[in-house]
Formats: sequence, structure tokens, C-alpha cells
Amino acid sequence: MSAAEVAPAGPEQHGTWRALRLRALQTDPEAFGSTYAQVLALDGEEYWRGVLASPGRCFLARIDGAAIGMARILPGDAEAAPAQIISVWVDPQARGAGAGRELIEACLGWARVHRAGTAVRLHVVEANTAARRLYESCGFTTVGREGHELVLELGPPPPSEV
Repeated sequence: MSAAEVAPAGPEQHGTWRALRLRALQTDPEAFGSTYAQVLALDGEEYWRGVLASPGRCFLARIDGAAIGMARILPGDAEAAPAQIISVWVDPQARGAGAGRELIEACLGWARVHRAGTAVRLHVVEANTAARRLYESCGFTTVGREGHELVLELGPPPPSEV
């Protein structure tokens, strides 16, 4: 299998993002805060273009041109609030090839430029040990719990690295 290539996704890629998001919700429903039915109720080109045009950045991972993964980073609600990584998913057939790490690194790269000096946070289902290992290997540590999810955070870099 070739290496994953990760690139930002814009509104023009709404069809690809939609297909991946719906497949993710069907394949791994326990990993997300929304359900397939909830998202399908919002379905429409305007909705998907809006997701991709909203503040933050969406990223797509591709192997040999085929979209196999996604991730999204949102700025915090307030100036010093942590940025949030959400909607991380890699097709089961492509897992283990590094796409998840590349997606997280792309999100962190966005945060270094657009949210310098703030932490980055994400949620993960406690039972999803593979995802937890990935996030921990990227430097995230557990800072709390919300229901069946762990809250992981990567603190801001020291001022000398910003």
C-alpha cells in the first residue's frame, strides 16, 4: 500500500467529505458524537459545503488517489480556548498505513499557524485503544472524562517554540 497523502479539503470537495463522513458513521458509529441518522437529516450540498467552509480546516487523506480518511480542526470558542480535533476517521482497509498520524499532524500544523500558543484537544471513546495509542504517540495526554469518552489534550508549545 502506498503512503497516505493528506491535503486540506475545501467546499468543492463536499461530495468526497460527505461520502467519507457517512461511511464513518455507518462503520464506526460508537466513535462519534453524532449518528448517521442525525447527519443524514442535515444532508444536502449546502450543509456539506458549509462544513468545509466553516472556521478551522478539514483534511482528507488519500492513497493512490482514493479518499480513505478525514479529520477536522476547529478553533476554540474563545481566544485562549483549545482548538478541537473532531471527525477523525480512517477506512478500516487503510488503517495501520500512517494515514491517522498524517491527519493528526496536519491538524496540529494548522493549529501551530492559526492558534499558536493554545492547546489542542480531542475526545476519544475509552474503548478505542488503537485511536488512544495514536493520539498518545502524537503527544496527547488524558486530561478528563466526559461520559464514555476520554478528553485528551496536547498543551501549547513553550513560548520559545511559538
